[in-house]
Amino acid sequence: MLLGRVIGSVWATQKEEGMENLKFMIVQPIGTNGREAGHEVVAADRIGAGVGEKVLVSRGSPARVLFGGRSVPIDAMIVCIVDSFEVEDESETGPVAEAAGVPAYGAAKAVEEGNATDAAPEAE
Repeated sequence: MLLGRVIGSVWATQKEEGMENLKFMIVQPIGTNGREAGHEVVAADRIGAGVGEKVLVSRGSPARVLFGGRSVPIDAMIVCIVDSFEVEDESETGPVAEAAGVPAYGAAKAVEEGNATDAAPEAE
């Protein structure tokens, strides 16, 4: 699977059998830092992702499994809309921690829109 951001949509009125009720979105793969990480992918979408949302995309044969054994010409499928994710910063200081304005303690940090939001908890 790959993490990506929806950057556009594809309109097609004529489709192969089995693809009639699918919409297609253009997804830009991104790294955990939120930066572009590869070439765009056109992915089928049955869950309603919108432009600007982060998504997980399944590629290859696993994407076709979602169609219950029907043979469809799909090689990429949006399988979820990502609300947030966490990345562990293993360095003493790093871009995730610096973006939040706190030192990195090797603790997991929630990352949203490429910036750390929930950094290391405050000391009690």
